[in-house]
Amino acid sequence: MNIVEISEEIYTYTSGYPFLVSAICKQIDEELDQDWTVNGVRQAVQVLVKEKHTLFDDLSKNLENNKELYDLIYDVLIIGRKRTFIIGNPTIELGVRYGYIKQSEQTIRVSNKIFEIITCNYFISKYKSLSPIQVKGVL
Repeated sequence: MNIVEISEEIYTYTSGYPFLVSAICKQIDEELDQDWTVNGVRQAVQVLVKEKHTLFDDLSKNLENNKELYDLIYDVLIIGRKRTFIIGNPTIELGVRYGYIKQSEQTIRVSNKIFEIITCNYFISKYKSLSPIQVKGVL
């Protein structure tokens, strides 16, 4: 097992978020026949993002219940708009408190690749559930 290579791959997806690191390791150890390789990490991530977890449920609930946070993350992740990271902005502080966003130089970005995947899937499912009339309003 190449510990450095595997830990770097796990960090690539999680940015060190403790629950996500543990979930990937648990998946590899218990469900993927201890495939402690880069490929094993990628397979664990694929499984993880398809499973139901309270963390992911909370993410979608928090986006549903806070339009400003929803719009901020949508702008950054889907539209690709650069948004300045400003301390004191309540929406930015809420996103940081939840662990969904972080500062990258002077801009905002989603805190890790797994949250990017989960949030993109959430936005896609929201879009697919719109009626044709609602879709015209979105585009």
